Amino acid sequence: MKIIRRGARADNGPSSIELKNTRISLEDETIVIRDSDIKDFVTKAHYNYRIELDFNEVALIIKSLGSYPKDRKNEIGSAFEKNLKELLRLVQSCVES
Repeated sequence: MKIIRRGARADNGPSSIELKNTRISLEDETIVIRDSDIKDFVTKAHYNYRIELDFNEVALIIKSLGSYPKDRKNEIGSAFEKNLKELLRLVQSCVES
């Protein structure tokens, strides 16, 4: 996962960090993404990151994926082919609710 930021008032171009030891879990109705000991964009400080996505935000990500251009469907298919069982389980839970 890559996080990119730009200055809102003094834009000196983009700065980015890579999250490489990302752990993802489900806590209540929130997807939690964690990584630790990440070097700051500018200083020598290190931080632990915790990113929380509620189900509505995840639904917006799925909606965005659903609008993926049809002529590039092989790219998204390759990315998700190892998780078809989980995707089908997700679809089934949506249909049954």
